[in-house]
Amino acid sequence: MESTVFPGATHRRLHIRKALLWIAVGFVVIAAILVFALSVVDWNAMRGPVGRLASARLGLPVDIGQLDVHLWSLTPEVQLDRLVVGNASRDQPGELARIGHFEMEVELPALLKGDLILSRVLIEKLDLHLHRDAANHANWRTGTGKAHSGDAPDLTSRGDA
Repeated sequence: MESTVFPGATHRRLHIRKALLWIAVGFVVIAAILVFALSVVDWNAMRGPVGRLASARLGLPVDIGQLDVHLWSLTPEVQLDRLVVGNASRDQPGELARIGHFEMEVELPALLKGDLILSRVLIEKLDLHLHRDAANHANWRTGTGKAHSGDAPDLTSRGDA
């Protein structure tokens, strides 16, 4: 029965429901395409862009020898082999850090809620070269030296470490 106060209201509701259904179907299709793309991506081919992103964030040169990502778990895992972080250009030539093998697992449910919880971090064959010059410049500090805004991260260890 059509509304007598608003003629055509039922017809409009039907169109709105159809539109919402098509939007939902669109989101499902986009999610399926994203899942498929992530499952077939060659993560090792992404080591260049990932290294450049890390370099930009750190302000230091970063080189990744091998990159492997396992997404299909409640604890997605990233594995890096031959990770090298260079010194800042103002510092002596060489490397700040060289890591033979690095693994990290992230708790996905917490990440989806906005919390970064690393359930496992493994670092093997670490060579770390920290130095401070006569002007008190440390090679592990980058940027302007200004304090970062916000709270310090919670680095509480959980588990059997």
